[in-house]
Amino acid sequence: MKMTCFVPSREAKTTLRHTVKAHEKLSAIPVTIVVQPPLGVYGVLALVWYITEIPARTTHNNNCMAVELKNGNQWLFIAQDIDAGETTTIEADETACEKSAERSLTALFNNLEHFGFNFHDLLHTWYYIPQITGYSNQKERYQIFNKYRKEIFTKQSNPDHPVAFFPASTGIGCDNARVQTSAVAFRSNAPVSAYAMENGYQVPAYEYPQQESIEPPLFSRGMCLLSKKSAMIFVSGTASILDAKTVCENDIAGQTHQTIKNIHSLLLQNAIKHGLASPVKIGESIQYSTVYIKQEADFPVVKEICRKFFGNIPILFVKADICRSNLLVEIECICCMYTNQV
Repeated sequence: MKMTCFVPSREAKTTLRHTVKAHEKLSAIPVTIVVQPPLGVYGVLALVWYITEIPARTTHNNNCMAVELKNGNQWLFIAQDIDAGETTTIEADETACEKSAERSLTALFNNLEHFGFNFHDLLHTWYYIPQITGYSNQKERYQIFNKYRKEIFTKQSNPDHPVAFFPASTGIGCDNARVQTSAVAFRSNAPVSAYAMENGYQVPAYEYPQQESIEPPLFSRGMCLLSKKSAMIFVSGTASILDAKTVCENDIAGQTHQTIKNIHSLLLQNAIKHGLASPVKIGESIQYSTVYIKQEADFPVVKEICRKFFGNIPILFVKADICRSNLLVEIECICCMYTNQV
């Protein structure tokens, strides 16, 4: 239903884009191609989302796919190839980052509206931001992106909503020519609820003080899609942050351990809050993970630590810059838990 491909260069991205468009089946699903070099023995990595149940109906448009299941649940998978055919790059134009952020976010919500979804149906968004801690017009590119995210989220969100409700998110560096967005949304007529998740050991990202982020990033630490019998949890890109501050600076092992502790805490707190049957080892509920590593030389250390926690689940390791210059690793994942009623 959706595929994200990680490639080593812009040239490889162009080649793969042509391959996908020429392939009958691949061209019919949303495909995001991002320049984040795979780490390890693979030249290209692909993360494939699929639904085991045969859909009652599917609709494909503009590199997006809406899927309606027989029980009435509806999923929307959004991808963007927003730099296809463009010639201006982030490096060549000081205003390109602002234009690209605005265009990418606007396209995200246009696609939601086209398929009849809205802001509060979003579960997880991915923002691939070129040279994320670099500068354009003397402003850090991540802060430029956060400014436009805040503006469009403010327009789209319901002011009467009782709590801050932002989707899970991963905002990560890449070597694309411009900002690129991917997303998953869900809605249902059945008794299924989506809950924004926060970690008691971390300040909510949307409340970061200015000294940590001039423009606070509007996302929740995770989103829990809760039904009567089970929960599907989307964990945002998570890093070595306590309260609002980076910890374990210049220590890749320390940052990796702290990042995993943050994920563990988030999942455990959520299990307790929503009456989920927590596994003895919380990591056993995790289905897959993507690990973003700033420096390729740190890959062996990060891989060893992650394997001890995650076990033998699929893990994608890619090289990518993180949203703070003093952060060395970021981890996202999806997990499934069952309620105590089962």
